[in-house]
Amino acid sequence: MPAPRTWPIPRRAHTWVTRPVPGPHPVGGCLPLLVVLRDILHVARIGEEAEYLVSEGLIQVDGRRIAEKRFPLGLMDVLAMPKSQEYYRFLPVPRRGLAPHRIDQSEASFKLRKIVGKTTLKHGNVQLNFHDGTAWVVNVADARKPVEDVYKVGDSLRFNLKGGEVVDHIGLSPGAYVLITAGRNMGLHGSLDSLKQGTATSEPAATVRVSGGGHLQTTVMNLFPVGSDKPLIALPVGR
Repeated sequence: MPAPRTWPIPRRAHTWVTRPVPGPHPVGGCLPLLVVLRDILHVARIGEEAEYLVSEGLIQVDGRRIAEKRFPLGLMDVLAMPKSQEYYRFLPVPRRGLAPHRIDQSEASFKLRKIVGKTTLKHGNVQLNFHDGTAWVVNVADARKPVEDVYKVGDSLRFNLKGGEVVDHIGLSPGAYVLITAGRNMGLHGSLDSLKQGTATSEPAATVRVSGGGHLQTTVMNLFPVGSDKPLIALPVGR
């Protein structure tokens, strides 16, 4: 009963449920790998079967093998099962939370990461901190004129999962295609119309032209840029 309401599990059928190990995503913003394999994708009937798949190295997350059945899967994580040629990206679903969305093998080769913080390091280099707990250092030639630092909090970067290099930068600016990741409009997506600065009593806000028609307003922190003018990732139809 105390499990997050975003977990698609029966509430009164069992007493216990697998709890994710501490990781880059909060408990309410992730799904344990075992629950995904058994209760959502149904590639395993019982926990022991899911544990076997993990122990045999048949499961990959973001391009690396996972050996922990309680591994937390969160926003934009890429789950791969190469042997069965199945690939999924975790995206928000309206009124439900996170869910795996089937993608093809080519799309499973990259991941989008949103910048949630920046830190200045020694010699003026800049460390970008991402929503999934990872970081990337931007080397600066001249700390007084850091022309290499073109990244802002709220932007997102496209990473090649095989080599780890950045292949695209998506700014959070009008015209960008954004996905709403939290709040009552979670799971909706569309083109960013405008941004409004925050005040002492209100957070920065944004107006989004939703795919399918209509406009809505949400806080800027709920936006995840997924393309400069059109999405770089497959998004479920009808959201």
